[in-house]
Amino acid sequence: VARIYGGLDCTFSDPARFYSFRRDRITGRHAALIWRV
Repeated sequence: VARIYGGLDCTFSDPARFYSFRRDRITGRHAALIWRV
């Protein structure tokens, strides 16, 4: 990787936009299911 751009968003300090386990200490697990008939 030669260059990385962006990265200004912080999941820890912006709870309105992002989930963070480090901040909230809950897993926030969810499940999804796709069914093909």
